[in-house]
Amino acid sequence: MEYALAKALQDAGFPQEGTGKWVGDPASLIMRRADRIYAPTLEELIEACGDRQLTLSKCEDETNHTYEWRAIATYQEPRGYGSTPSEAVARLWLALQQ
Repeated sequence: MEYALAKALQDAGFPQEGTGKWVGDPASLIMRRADRIYAPTLEELIEACGDRQLTLSKCEDETNHTYEWRAIATYQEPRGYGSTPSEAVARLWLALQQ
């Protein structure tokens, strides 16, 4: 997961602990431990979406014929898209917080 998405999760209140990994801002020349951002695992992201029916699928972007991941909580709620399953579910979690 990229730093910007992990930072967006942190800013939206995602718990900063678990079995994921810590990432740093790639623009920083020096990184201190306190500068790290938590990047959760796919399992943590799915759990954080709550008791919703969750669908995760890989779909083709018909415009440029590339594939991306799509996460949907229910048919009437927002969706999350990303190049990996974790990115898609992270963006879905962010959308659910609004």
